[in-house]
Amino acid sequence: MPTPPDSGLLHPASYSVAPNGVLDNVTSLTWEEPLGDTNTCVATYTEAMAYCGALGSGWRVPTRIELVSLLDYTQTNGAHIDPNYFQPPPTGYFWTSTPLGGSMVNWCINFQSGNISDTNQNPVCHVRCVQ
Repeated sequence: MPTPPDSGLLHPASYSVAPNGVLDNVTSLTWEEPLGDTNTCVATYTEAMAYCGALGSGWRVPTRIELVSLLDYTQTNGAHIDPNYFQPPPTGYFWTSTPLGGSMVNWCINFQSGNISDTNQNPVCHVRCVQ
C-alpha cells in the first residue's frame, strides 16, 4: 500500500505519466486520468462496469483497497489525492467493485472528504477506472 511520500513510512507513493493514464509505481496499477466527462453521472454499478469496459481491454472498476491506495490525507489542495498527477476529482463518491459484507451494496470513496462509505449511505456517481 502506498504511503504519503514525506511520511518516512515504507512504500512512499510514486507515480509516472503513462500513455493511457497514471502509473502507480508502487502497485503497478494504471489509473484513468484525466477522468471522462465528470458531468456525467454513472449512477449504478452496472453503468460503472460498462463505462470502464468501454475504455478497452483490461479496464475495470477498482476494488476498495485499490481505490483507497490513491487517498493521501496529507494533501491540502481540496482533494486527498496527489495534485501532481491527478486533476482534482469531482465532488461526490466513486464506485469500487468491493461489496459490503457480501451484500448487493458496494463500498465507495470520496476524495474531497477522504470518507469511505457504502452505497446505502451515499449516492455514488463517479468512477475512476484502473487496469
